[in-house]
Amino acid sequence: MDAVLDALENPIAIAAADGRLLKINRAFRSSFLQGLDLPAGGGLPAGIDLPALREALRADSLPAQVEFEFLRGVHRLVYRVKVVPIHYGERDARLLKFQDITEIRRLQAVRRDFVANVSHQLKTPLTSIIGYLETLLTRPGLPEEKKREFLKRIAFQTRRMESLVLDLIQLSELESGKTLNKKPFRLKDLFREVQEQSEVKARQKGLSLRFVLPRKTVRLLGDFHRLREALENLVQNAIQYTPRDGEIAVYIEPLADNRVKICVRDTGIGVEPKFQQRIFQRFYRVDSARKMHAGGTGLGLAIVKHILEAHGQEVGVDSAPGKGSVFWMTVERADSA
Repeated sequence: MDAVLDALENPIAIAAADGRLLKINRAFRSSFLQGLDLPAGGGLPAGIDLPALREALRADSLPAQVEFEFLRGVHRLVYRVKVVPIHYGERDARLLKFQDITEIRRLQAVRRDFVANVSHQLKTPLTSIIGYLETLLTRPGLPEEKKREFLKRIAFQTRRMESLVLDLIQLSELESGKTLNKKPFRLKDLFREVQEQSEVKARQKGLSLRFVLPRKTVRLLGDFHRLREALENLVQNAIQYTPRDGEIAVYIEPLADNRVKICVRDTGIGVEPKFQQRIFQRFYRVDSARKMHAGGTGLGLAIVKHILEAHGQEVGVDSAPGKGSVFWMTVERADSA
């Protein structure tokens, strides 16, 4: 039996109803005893000697299930233990099967936060639309100018919801592992298309937007459509958080490992170092200053991260509050030049 139990990956223990451990496997010893043998007396080790587990061991109505947190070093883990009645030798005993569900609980928390964020993002424009529509329906005598103003606001909030839904669809496609269409393309074509999509918005805000091409033709390898979306999101992010009359420059830096770093430098409000990894999470905005400038869906940088990860590449930011930012993404070269 020892060989069978030790071959199992999950921690396993056989215990008496009073909590004395009769047998444990290697995974149990590694998980809860730091690799040591059972202590004298064979009781439940510290950390899992819990009232709920003792109650389950004494219960007549088995099987039973208990969840608990266990601190291993600096890591707080979540375990689920299933207690099943068995015969061990000539006595009644309990089989304890432990399962580490830390990652399951983390993903459930992520899902809850995601649903709450999406609900909030949709509720705000919906509330606005309903308010304007109710006013139009209950006050038919409103001046035509006022009606047009309300309809424009309804159209704006509708487009805002559409943007959110489209971003969610795009994020879902990226997370599903949809195959990339990787082909060689010219950096010049990538810059041209992103510039065409961004220059009007930059001009409206009074920003200087420059795309700096190297003298020599640079060919890159990747899914052109996806990488264009990623760079466009970085440029739109710079436009969004750069005050009027600011400057944005898009350029490349060669890397030693047959890649280039595409950089988007702005003179915007900047990001504190402690937030520079978290801003690539869904819906994350670091503080009131950025919220004040916010007008997007809160998914743009998360989409960029997923696109680059799908390519096996990186995205990041170098920034300081009040001193602007350089958002960058790495892309593989199609040649070794």
